[in-house]
Amino acid sequence: MGLLLSVVALTGSISVFYQELDQWLNPGVLSVELDHRGVQAYRPLQEILDAANKVAQQDYRHTLSIQAPRVSDSTYGIGYVKPENKVTNTPETWVSIRVNPYTAQVTGIRTFPLGAGLPPGLVDFIAVLHYRLLLDDFWGGSIVGFLGIFGLFSTLTGMILWWPLTGKWRQAFTFKKTSNQKRINIDVHKLVGMYFCVVLGAVLLSGIYMNFNDKFVGLVQVISPQTNQMPIVKVGDLHSNIGLAKAAQIVESAHPEGEFKWMVDDASNGKYLFSRHGVASTSHFWAERIVTVEAQTGRIVHVRDATNRKTAGETFLDWQWPLHSGKAFGWAGRILVFISGLIVPILFVTGVIRWLQKRKIQRKSSRNIAHK
Repeated sequence: MGLLLSVVALTGSISVFYQELDQWLNPGVLSVELDHRGVQAYRPLQEILDAANKVAQQDYRHTLSIQAPRVSDSTYGIGYVKPENKVTNTPETWVSIRVNPYTAQVTGIRTFPLGAGLPPGLVDFIAVLHYRLLLDDFWGGSIVGFLGIFGLFSTLTGMILWWPLTGKWRQAFTFKKTSNQKRINIDVHKLVGMYFCVVLGAVLLSGIYMNFNDKFVGLVQVISPQTNQMPIVKVGDLHSNIGLAKAAQIVESAHPEGEFKWMVDDASNGKYLFSRHGVASTSHFWAERIVTVEAQTGRIVHVRDATNRKTAGETFLDWQWPLHSGKAFGWAGRILVFISGLIVPILFVTGVIRWLQKRKIQRKSSRNIAHK
C-alpha cells in the first residue's frame, strides 16, 4: 500500500504543473502565436463553438464543457464525449477540440479514454496513473481513494507517535547530531513527516473527497445540513434554450469581475454553469465565483463564492480542490503540494528501513531466548 501510495504521490507532484507541462509538450495544439503589433481580442464565444462543432463528428454528444484559455497564448478546449463503439472495440472517449481564441481556427484534437484504457499523451498518462492507477474509473478510483484513507490514517498515527510526551519539544523538532545511521533514519522519518503533516493531511483528505465524492459530500451534509442545495431549475424543450454563448454574455454582464475559466453546458438538466476566476472581491486565497444560469430563460438562479456560502460545509467542500492542487495559495501553495508528493516516498522508504531494523532486533532477541 505504501508503494502504491508513493506512485500516486509522485505522479501527483508532477500533476501540480499539469497544464504548464502539457502546453510545453504540445505547443502546436495548445499554444497560439500572439500578434505583438497590437492588442488582440478573443473571437465571440459562439464563433469558437461553431468552429469546434464543424469538426466534431456526428456521433459526438453535445458540448459538455469548455475550458477557457489558461493564459494569453493558449487555446480553448471544447469538450465532447464519443460513445463506445463495440464494432471497432473503441472505448467511450473524451474528445477536446482545441480552438485558437483569436482566429476561431481549430488547432488540433485531443482524446482521452474514459474508463479503462491508456491515454496517448505523456502528461495525460501521468494524470490517469495518479487518480486511477491506469484502471477503470470505479476500481482504480476506489483503490486510490482507499489509499488516501490509509495515508491519512498513517499520517495521524505518525503524529501520535511523534508527540513528545516528555515535554522535550526542542528535541522533537530537531535532528540529533550523530553518525548513527539508524538514528538518522529515525529522525528523517519523524521530522519530514512532522513538518509536512498539515499539507500532507490536506492533500490526502481532498483526494478522498474527489475519489469518494458522493459519500464525502453526503457525510458533510449530515454534519452541515443545507450544504450544496441547488435551486430547482426548469427543464424545457432543448431547442428553446438560450444557448451557452448567450448565457455567458448574461453572466459577464452581471458579474464582470475576473475571467472565465470553465463553462458547462448542462442544458439537458435545465442549466448552464460558469466559473470565473480572479474575482478579487471574494477571497485573496481562492478567488472563484460559480454562476448557475437557467438554460431556458437566462435567469441567474445561483451564485456561489467566498462571500455568500450558506453553510460551513460549503466552505469546507469549496476548499478541497484548491488545497489538493495548491492553487489556493498561488505558487507557494503549488510548491508545497509538489514537495508533499515527494515526502510520501521518503516516509515509505525510511518507514520500511525502520521496520526491517525492528524486525532484525526481534529475530535476534528471539534467537537469544531460544538459546537460553
